[in-house]
Amino acid sequence: MTACARCGREVACLDEHDRCEQCVIAAHSIVCGPLTSLEAVVDDLVGLGLSADQIRRAVELSLTNAIGVVDGAMVARCPTTTGERGVWGVEPGSAWLDGSRSEPNRIRGLRRSAGMSREGLADHLAVTETAVALWELGGEVPDDSACSMGELFGVSPAWMLSKGAD
Repeated sequence: MTACARCGREVACLDEHDRCEQCVIAAHSIVCGPLTSLEAVVDDLVGLGLSADQIRRAVELSLTNAIGVVDGAMVARCPTTTGERGVWGVEPGSAWLDGSRSEPNRIRGLRRSAGMSREGLADHLAVTETAVALWELGGEVPDDSACSMGELFGVSPAWMLSKGAD
């Protein structure tokens, strides 16, 4: 009898990595189920514009059942008292909830969420305030400015430049 390197159980047979059959079956179940689903969720979140740091923050909040926000994503999490899943929602005061009947604009929303004025964003990007205003109304954004804004706000340029709630 030898001890499994993973669980420590004394067993008669181990694989080439000194793991027992139960540990190998458990690992296979994790790989074929939850981790495959996690990959799909991560792909969806990246497609919606979340950065790796924002995804890490969301997972951290979920694992610790904590209250908090995912900076730049305009979402917040509140834990439940029953031990069930937390409740996620759009941060209060988000530009997405400003009562506007027009389609929400992500540049404006990110700028406001960061507490930045149009003038401040224009200065950061070395462009005019008028250019930023036009972009917020749906005007075409140059690639270099889109990349700079993506880095500034921690989102992908492609997501930031899309309009509406995907």
